[in-house]
Parts: sequence; C-alpha cells; structure tokens
Amino acid sequence: MFSFKYFMIVVNTTSDSRMKLYRYLTGPDDAQFCARVSKALNQGWTLYGSPTMSFNGTQIIVGQAIIKEVDSTYDPDADMLETLKQNA
Repeated sequence: MFSFKYFMIVVNTTSDSRMKLYRYLTGPDDAQFCARVSKALNQGWTLYGSPTMSFNGTQIIVGQAIIKEVDSTYDPDADMLETLKQNA
C-alpha cells in the first residue's frame, strides 16, 4: 500500500526569475483523491500529462502529475518541501 501523498521535483525553467514545481499525487481511486487534485487545481496547479492507474493486489491506485510556475529561481540546495509549502 502506498503511504506517500506526493513526490515533488523541480523542473528546469526557461526564465531566470521563474521556476516550475512538479508534484505527482497518488492514492486510492476514491473521492478523497479527486478532492486533492481539485484542491491543487484551485491553488493554481495545472494538470501535467495523463493520469495513471495501477492495481496493488488489493485496490486501484491512481496518480496525476501537476505543475505550477512560481516567482523563484531554482536552488539545488533549497529545501524542496519548504518550497512546496510556500507555494501550495
């Protein structure tokens, strides 16, 4: 069973003053997962790519990548979880 709510990495940006954040939301295929995706969309995140679906032997697990462009520059030494919280 998956215990994580998202992954996050930073995607290279085309501008020095903006960067793109990337999250991959995962979870059981239920209303709570749909609510998490809807909340992210309403916070300025954009769908990225197609949703995914797999079966772990017990339940269906779905995933959706989302991206958000923010007013910040990429810093490889930055705390990415803190960056995510600041830009949620």
